[in-house]
Amino acid sequence: MAELLYSAADVAAAVRRGEGTLAVIFGDEPCITELMCGAAAEEFRKKGYGEMTRFSAGTFSWEQLTAAAGSFDMFSSRRIFLVSADDQPVSAAEKALPAVKAGGADTAFIIICKKITKANQTAKWYKSLLAAGAVIASAMAPFRQQLPQWFGNEAKRIGVGLTNDALAFMASSFEGNLGAGLQELRKLALESLPQPIGLETVRDSVSPDSRYDVFALSDAMLSADMGKAVRIVSALREAGEETMGVIRVIGKDLLCIDALQRLSYRRADTERAFSGMKVWPAKKNMYLSCARRLHTSAVREMISDIAAADRASCTFAEEEAWSRIMDCMGRLRDTRR
Repeated sequence: MAELLYSAADVAAAVRRGEGTLAVIFGDEPCITELMCGAAAEEFRKKGYGEMTRFSAGTFSWEQLTAAAGSFDMFSSRRIFLVSADDQPVSAAEKALPAVKAGGADTAFIIICKKITKANQTAKWYKSLLAAGAVIASAMAPFRQQLPQWFGNEAKRIGVGLTNDALAFMASSFEGNLGAGLQELRKLALESLPQPIGLETVRDSVSPDSRYDVFALSDAMLSADMGKAVRIVSALREAGEETMGVIRVIGKDLLCIDALQRLSYRRADTERAFSGMKVWPAKKNMYLSCARRLHTSAVREMISDIAAADRASCTFAEEEAWSRIMDCMGRLRDTRR
C-alpha cells in the first residue's frame, strides 16, 4: 500500500515520480494544506500542465466537474483543477474518480477534503484512489513535540538556517498559527542575516501579535485541547489583545455548541443550526465533535464565564475579563471521555 504523505516535500517528490494526474489532500490545517497544494501544482506544471481552475465547496456539483473535465479539445492546453470539497473522504473519493477519468491525461486534479482516519486506509474507496495512481497526503497539524522539526524543515526549504533554541522558540510561539510562523521564516530569509540565526535575533524579529490569534483559540477550544487553549489565552493577554474580540468569537462558538447539544444530531437539524449561526463549512465537524465531547453542564458554565467576561469588558475591567476567559478554557477538562 502506498504511504500516506505528511509533508509538502514528500507530495512534490511523489507527484514528480508518479505518472498519475490526481493528488488528494485530506485534512484541515490551512497552512499545511496550502503548502501541499502549492507543491503538487508546481510539479504538475513542470510536467506541462498550465492554467489552474479553482472549484470551491458549495459552488459546483461533481457532475459539473466531470463535464468540465471532459470538455477538453485539441486546441486547449493541459490544465489543473484545484477542487476544495466539503465532503467526507469516502464521498469525495467516489465522486472524484469519474471526473479524473473524464479528464484523462490532459487534466491534473488536486482535491482537498476532510481529514482521513487510519481505518479509512483499508477501505475500498481508498484502494480505488491508489489504483488510479493518486498521490495521497494528510494535511494535519504536527503534534507539539514535532513542531521544532517542522519549522526546521520549512526553514531549510526556504533557505534559512536556525539554531536549535531558535527553532524551539518558533515552535512555542507559533503552535497555534503555523501560517504566521511561516511568514516570519520568509521575512528572516529576506534579511540576509548570518546563519545559523540564533535565538536572540529570532526573538527580536518576531512580533508578539503574530504568534497567536483568536481563531487559533477557537480551534483549540473546539478540539477540547485545554493546555493549548490556556497557552493561547496567556499569549493573547500578554500581547495586549482586546478581550471584546475574543469574547465575541468564543461566545458564538459556545452558543453553537449549546444549540447542537439540545438537538438530536440529525443532519437536517444540525444543518439548520449551522445555517442560523453562519458556521464556516470547514469547521462543522469540529463543532459536532466538541458538542459530543464536552458535558452539557460544562458548556453551560463556559457560557456563564464568557457572559461574565463580557460584562467585565464592557466596564473596562480587562484583568477580570481575562480571568473569566481563562476560567472558561479551564472547563475543557470536563469531557465525556
